[in-house]
Amino acid sequence: MKRTARRVRNSLQKTRVQIRRTIASLSPRSSLTVFMYHSVTEDATRNWGPWRYAVTPVEFEEHISVIADRYNVVTMDDVSSHIGESEYTLPKNAAVVTFDDGYRDTLTQALPVLERYSVPATIYVTTDLVGDQYGPFEFRLAEALRNRAGKSISSLELGIDLSGSISNNPEKIYRFLRGNPGKRTTILDKIENESPSGTTMLTDEELRVISEHRLITIGAHGHHHVPLTTLSKCAIDESISECISVLEEIIGYSPNHSSYPYGSYNRDVINAVRNLDFMTAVTTCPNIYSTDKLKTKYLLIPRIDAGIYSPSSIPSFPRSFV
Repeated sequence: MKRTARRVRNSLQKTRVQIRRTIASLSPRSSLTVFMYHSVTEDATRNWGPWRYAVTPVEFEEHISVIADRYNVVTMDDVSSHIGESEYTLPKNAAVVTFDDGYRDTLTQALPVLERYSVPATIYVTTDLVGDQYGPFEFRLAEALRNRAGKSISSLELGIDLSGSISNNPEKIYRFLRGNPGKRTTILDKIENESPSGTTMLTDEELRVISEHRLITIGAHGHHHVPLTTLSKCAIDESISECISVLEEIIGYSPNHSSYPYGSYNRDVINAVRNLDFMTAVTTCPNIYSTDKLKTKYLLIPRIDAGIYSPSSIPSFPRSFV
């Protein structure tokens, strides 16, 4: 456990150093920083599993306070206007706030904070999860393992070759089982009890309401919450097209912006997104782009996982540059 925690800390430190170096190489007048969030919940321990990508409501407000103070926060529509043929140019030290998946706490916890600081945000929605009581596979899996604390899991029970050395370690089991996307249903059937748990997603009505808010832009995040690179070309097109269709039905318009589930993309995925006329698409690659680079890399816009930063260490240019 100590060795694993050390590797995680070292990885996060390397990411922070990389981002700081990127910032140092850019002019404050020519950069775009895109911050990525997922769930905003009191359960955000970030010790393992999906909670590593969540922040507490207090942490989120501290983040937004710093971001609003240090950056000129814009919308993804502003970014696409900058990329396109209009005369609009992004302001110096521009930033965008984004959320993936479409958790209900984006409405109940995040939106009130965004309102207090007048910070716009884009929510990328996985449409198959709209109205789901338990959320993505990762939350259901982690909660099931939590509920089984102290109980070992055998290879025979799962029908998967599970090393005996990890059978009593929920975090290791989580990482191992998460890497078996083709057996998700089987895994949950085996380890969930009669009352599955997870995290609640936005309902159709909640999504419609939040989509009408002046600060919110809705984007696409695939129909199913799976890495698009694991699908055939046809299935990739179907997943993205179905996501667009469902969003059109719920919010009344077609999304212009997309986020790759799990940050997973290849040439087929990028071509599908391009052919469906998305104006921008974001990855999970931790980087910051110059605004000039956006014009050619608008379907590969990097993002910084804000959850790995304390408010005081959120990357930014010196205040004198802002």
